[in-house]
Amino acid sequence: GMEFPLLLFSPLSVKSETCFKDSMHRRMGKKPKYDHHHNHHHHHHDKSKKTLAVGVIVCASDEQRQNNDFQSIDATLLQSLGGGSHVSVVKRAICKVPSDANDDEFSNVINGPSMEGTNVIFVVVPAYPLPEDGGSSTIAFKAGLDVSHALGPILTKKANAMALQVRKSAASQDPMAALFENVVGIARGGTAVLITCSDRGLEGAAAAVTGLLGHLTSLLTSTTE
Repeated sequence: GMEFPLLLFSPLSVKSETCFKDSMHRRMGKKPKYDHHHNHHHHHHDKSKKTLAVGVIVCASDEQRQNNDFQSIDATLLQSLGGGSHVSVVKRAICKVPSDANDDEFSNVINGPSMEGTNVIFVVVPAYPLPEDGGSSTIAFKAGLDVSHALGPILTKKANAMALQVRKSAASQDPMAALFENVVGIARGGTAVLITCSDRGLEGAAAAVTGLLGHLTSLLTSTTE
């Protein structure tokens, strides 16, 4: 079980590996001892606390979707969230960037069967591949605003302070990520935590989420397995 996810990671570039090491280092520095304790404690009788069932939704333009399945995003998230047997990407969807707050396609992806069984949903707005017409790399940041706006009616609670932590951590890996409108909140009737981020600074964003997950999952209504 444990070594399986490593197969996914080989295509990751060396650069992101070093970033990951840094963020892991930072994370371990920050992590209170109580975490280990915590996991042990829950190990036997409360597995649902520990297992992250991740849903990945990629919001991309038609052009970005043409030759790209965004699989590397899943691999990066898995690795940054600690990999191993307690994290798995159980659902993934690719959709277009929502046009407004009443975009049914977008809310259906989040609330519908495509994210069923997840307790953590990452909505990733990719900056890469960059537009071929030499367009600006800020496309993801504009799309991030659209996504943030569309999430208004979808999320039951927003955790702005946590979103700030996610942005800080992402920006420490890629300064451009500071412009992205990260959102953290509760979705799917209180059963899933939703996080939006860009693929710029993705390891940093995921590392921050890992540190916060204890708090985040405590906000969820218990998932009946």
